Amino acid sequence: MITAVLCRHKDGALASCEVSGHAGFAPKGADIICAAVSTVMRTTVAVLEAESLTEQLIFIDNSEHGRLAFRAAEASSAYTEQMIFAADYLQKGLEIIAAEYPKYLKLRVKTVK
Repeated sequence: MITAVLCRHKDGALASCEVSGHAGFAPKGADIICAAVSTVMRTTVAVLEAESLTEQLIFIDNSEHGRLAFRAAEASSAYTEQMIFAADYLQKGLEIIAAEYPKYLKLRVKTVK
């Protein structure tokens, strides 16, 4: 099973996200749930990396196979809307996958300071 933990600030902005595990729906390399989760996560990372030319918005940790995590930097308030949208996109994408495949993806959303 894949476990996803999305942390959002009180204003809804992205704080961090960690996804780990393997869905086990199909063999490695052919698993549609793993592919869907990876696509949502990697798209979010790519957009946030491309969003700013002056500030690093996220720090990525993919040091372990089967795990992708990132946390938001202390970005200026100029990026609050982008970070809220990124969290909304990520949460909605993961909720859709979890609703369709509840045995293979568990999503937890937390509010942090």
